[in-house]
Amino acid sequence: MDTDRQFSHDPETRIGDALEAALEALRLAGRELAGVQAQPERWRWVALGLVSALQASLVAALSGYASAHHDDVANPSQPGRVAPVALLLRRARSPEHLNAPERLDLTGAQVRHLEQLVAMRNE
Repeated sequence: MDTDRQFSHDPETRIGDALEAALEALRLAGRELAGVQAQPERWRWVALGLVSALQASLVAALSGYASAHHDDVANPSQPGRVAPVALLLRRARSPEHLNAPERLDLTGAQVRHLEQLVAMRNE
């Protein structure tokens, strides 16, 4: 999901857009992964696709409740923009935003691996 793009205040539209973005991001990751052996620098694009898919999926999950608010996925410093992955992950792991079983239950190692993936995307 493009964090520089405005996103809908309507939850249904936001969920649909997020799921479509996640699918396209996974397609990007798959296309780039196919060429990694010949061109190792393509790993960055694989990471970009995977992080984008994660971000879009988190937006969809955080928008899926009847009580969901626009602010649940907004960047606090730029309210019209999607929050960064790290913040969306914190929210998706928080009982303030998602209830079990939808709430993410990640180990510390899993969170660190996701942070490494985000760092790879940012290189």
